[in-house]
Amino acid sequence: MTQVGCPKCRTPLGQGARFCHECGLPLGRLDSATSVAGVIGWVTAGAAAVALVIVVVMRFGGPGPQPAPAARPTGPAAAPDISQMTPRERADRLFDRIVDAAERGDTAEITRFHPMAVAAYDLLDERDADARYHIGVIHTLMGNPAGARAQLDSLRGAEPSHLLGTMLDYAIARIERDAVAEQRTYLRFIETYDAEIAKPQPEYEAHEAAIDAFLAAARRALSESN
Repeated sequence: MTQVGCPKCRTPLGQGARFCHECGLPLGRLDSATSVAGVIGWVTAGAAAVALVIVVVMRFGGPGPQPAPAARPTGPAAAPDISQMTPRERADRLFDRIVDAAERGDTAEITRFHPMAVAAYDLLDERDADARYHIGVIHTLMGNPAGARAQLDSLRGAEPSHLLGTMLDYAIARIERDAVAEQRTYLRFIETYDAEIAKPQPEYEAHEAAIDAFLAAARRALSESN
């Protein structure tokens, strides 16, 4: 049987595959290289549509007025010595690069680096809730809610009320334009916040600003809906 590669994760696929069994990308029928190129074009366009929404969720927690991005230094920067990084540090650096590209609206860089980032996380011996969240955000930036939901399901399988899981669920709802699901994630976040934030989760500290902003956005949205 003729095989083609998934345009997102490059996993070999059989002719006529409708979904990538590795990353969850919906494919339709992949009958030729031409159809693969078409999907790549769709993914890039999808990234342009959702990138700023997901960056807002990542950085600030929800829609509404947001602080301006911090000024970035100009001029050449010293290249990091990745040989001295742990596998997790390398994966997280690629994730940060993708999110920074989304802030700039650089869909070409998102498309270029997302397979590397996903592969870097796949190489980890263990993927904790924070890593699952990062992978899920990468998938949402690529317009791939199925891939993001696979990470959400794994995250919630281990920690059903994890706050980053709820934030990822919200991001998925936004790119699917599901207003009911958005409200549901806001409510879930508020209901579980007190018990969750009391847990000694290092990722809650790492994402403190985004969690605080998402809580404020959730309270505001639910107040306006009543």
